[in-house]
Amino acid sequence: MILFARLISYVFHPLILPVAGLLIVFNLEFYVAWALTFQAKMIITSIVFIFTFLLPALNVLFLYKKGIINTLQMDSQKERILPLFLAVISYGILYYFIRKSNLPFIIDRMVLGGVMSVALCFIITFFWKISLHMAGVGALLGMLIAVSYRIGIDLADYVIIVSLCAGLTGFARLQTSSHSSLQVYAGFLAGMGCEIGGFYI
Repeated sequence: MILFARLISYVFHPLILPVAGLLIVFNLEFYVAWALTFQAKMIITSIVFIFTFLLPALNVLFLYKKGIINTLQMDSQKERILPLFLAVISYGILYYFIRKSNLPFIIDRMVLGGVMSVALCFIITFFWKISLHMAGVGALLGMLIAVSYRIGIDLADYVIIVSLCAGLTGFARLQTSSHSSLQVYAGFLAGMGCEIGGFYI
C-alpha cells in the first residue's frame, strides 16, 4: 500500500500538473484549440514546461547537491521555503512572458492562477507545512471548473476524473504520513481557490 501511495505521489506530482492542464486545454473543443497552430501550441507547452517543471526541478536538485535541503522530497517545512521562493520567481517570469505574448485569455488566466497558488503556498510555508501535491491537483480541478463556467462548455467528465485523482492523491499523502488531513484539505482548497480566482480577477 505504501508503494502504491508513493507511485500516486509521483504520477500526480505538482511539477507535472501545469503542463498536463495546458495539454487538456489544447485538446478541448473551443476557440483556443482552433486559434493556435500546432507549432504555437508546442512552443507554449515547451515554455510552460521549462518554467513550471524544469527550472523548479533543477533548483531543488541544486539545493540538494549543495546540502541546503536534506531530501529531494523536502520533508520538512523549512526546507520548502527557498525552493518555493525560486518557484514563485520562475512562475512570475513565465506569467510576464505570457502577458507580453498576448495569448488567449484562458492561457493567461491559467498561468496567473498558478502564480497565485505557488505564492500562497510559499507564504503559508513560513508558518505551516501545506500539501503542495494537493495544491497542484486542486489548481488543475479549479482550472477545469473555471474554464467550464467562463467559456460555457461541459467539462463534467474531466472534472469527475480529476476529482477522483485528487482523492487518490490525498489518500497517498496521508498513507505515506507526509501530511495531516488538515494540510491535505488546505492544499487542495488553496490550489483550487487560487486557480478559480485567477479567472475572475
